[in-house]
Amino acid sequence: LSDTAVFFYKCDNFYNKAAELGIMYDDPDLNINWQLPKEDLILSDKDMHNAYLADIIHQL
Repeated sequence: LSDTAVFFYKCDNFYNKAAELGIMYDDPDLNINWQLPKEDLILSDKDMHNAYLADIIHQL
């Protein structure tokens, strides 16, 4: 959401849902101040169901 940011990502294989992982944007362990009101956020259904970092670590 910037006029100056450039974002790239690289795909090196076919999509594999079993290898997909995401962390909740509002994870209290990460303590990121996104400087956006929660009511202005638009999350995909997939992102609304991401895990918290502590839960992921306990699964390892």
